[in-house]
Amino acid sequence: VYRVGGAVKPPTALSSPDPNYSEAAKAAKLEGISVLKLVVSASGEPKEVEVVKPVGMGLDDRAVQAVKLWRFRPATRDGVPVAVEIHVEINFRLY
Repeated sequence: VYRVGGAVKPPTALSSPDPNYSEAAKAAKLEGISVLKLVVSASGEPKEVEVVKPVGMGLDDRAVQAVKLWRFRPATRDGVPVAVEIHVEINFRLY
């Protein structure tokens, strides 16, 4: 698994559905950013999704569920698709 930089070009999100708010977080009017770490495979699928900075009240689980549905154009190294580890910020805001 590579890290983005130098000859390794980052993956691009092709489909990135937003997570739903949990009822508890809505009632508490909780807003914040959940930071996730994941591996984007050479086929563009998210793997090993884990929370590295939680928001709480069920929002982190919702973020993980949503990111597992995302699809990417894979990262490349010298034009060849490779797996990379990235961090993703999921912003929870009530409007």
